[in-house]
Amino acid sequence: MNSYLTSIITACTLFPLVAAVFTLPFVIVHYRKYGGIPVIRVMVVYSFILYSMCALFLTVLPLPSINAVEAMKPKPAGLIPGKDLYQTLIDAGFSFKNLSTFGNIRYWKSMFGSFGFFQIVANIIMQVPLGIYLRYYFRLDWKKTLLAGFFVSLFYELTQFTGLWFIYPKAYRYAEVDDLINNTLGCMIGYWITPLFQMFLPKRDEIDQMSYSKGLYVTLIRRFFACFFDLVVFGMINALFVYFHQPSFNGKLYNLLWFCVFILLFGLLPVLCKGSTPGQLLVRLRVKNEDWVKDATFLQHLLRNTLLYVLETGMVGLSGAFLGFAVYLLAGNAQTPFPRLLVILVTVGIPVLFFWWCAHCSRKYHTLPHSHYSKTSLVPIPVSVRIRNRDDRDENN
Repeated sequence: MNSYLTSIITACTLFPLVAAVFTLPFVIVHYRKYGGIPVIRVMVVYSFILYSMCALFLTVLPLPSINAVEAMKPKPAGLIPGKDLYQTLIDAGFSFKNLSTFGNIRYWKSMFGSFGFFQIVANIIMQVPLGIYLRYYFRLDWKKTLLAGFFVSLFYELTQFTGLWFIYPKAYRYAEVDDLINNTLGCMIGYWITPLFQMFLPKRDEIDQMSYSKGLYVTLIRRFFACFFDLVVFGMINALFVYFHQPSFNGKLYNLLWFCVFILLFGLLPVLCKGSTPGQLLVRLRVKNEDWVKDATFLQHLLRNTLLYVLETGMVGLSGAFLGFAVYLLAGNAQTPFPRLLVILVTVGIPVLFFWWCAHCSRKYHTLPHSHYSKTSLVPIPVSVRIRNRDDRDENN
């Protein structure tokens, strides 16, 4: 039992890292497809990832050392269907030659409390959630669910049979046909009981509709990912400059290249891409004139992105540094030629003034400085045209 708990705890421990790696493609795909991501979709998808990790770790953990596996006796595959159940019944005291033993309650209690019976039930339960996800979220019928459950279980058994895909010299766990049958049965049980869960959860079509409705609004998270992607692209280009930096490059030439890339990426490219930077394009956003009708000009894009990515983003980073330095001074860990109180007031005052400026623009103009002073607005790229075209194709077919 401890090995099962260890596998689940390991999956939960590694889940944040896997979720972080999965987040970017998940955000890109769903913003491109729907224009929005409701909370219920995030909960379903990430719970499916966590479940998949738990199921996989239950089949491969704990990992022994290669020397320990070499010293193990060979573990042949169990190719006889029903052998586990038969052996469990025999160990409990049942006899197929004397069928009256099946009426003995003591034998049944012995079987239900045995580890063999626990393993059979555990293998069935392990893929019950898979059947629920396949029917509820992926909307598969029973035939496709049966095949998916079978092949997922086959992957687990082959992983065990090949010694974690030949990482180990031989199998360190038993691969059995019974496990394949029990896992597939569990998947189908999950498929059959899914309507019980659908009574309390929104339907998949309703989740999609929530996503389309959420795509009509420019949420803070959507803005964050657009800025994040833009900064990643800009940072990668700068990293290439540093990597291919030639000795003949001096500081002025490097600054000139940096300036040119900034103008191309945040001034010219949005004009060519109908108002979108690379990050905004990924999450289906574009910048329009403040009237939401006319396209923003080159100068408007350049001013907006300079305020956003140079002034505002830079000030957020500097504010953190200033506040940290102020705390450092208060602790008496640094010396300054100026009066300590004056330095603290300045380092604290700059972040306070910056955030007051942002709050003032938000309260008075209902937007941040980069939008107000560039007279631009960030609007979603609608997906309704694509949806109607798809519906029209369905009707024609």
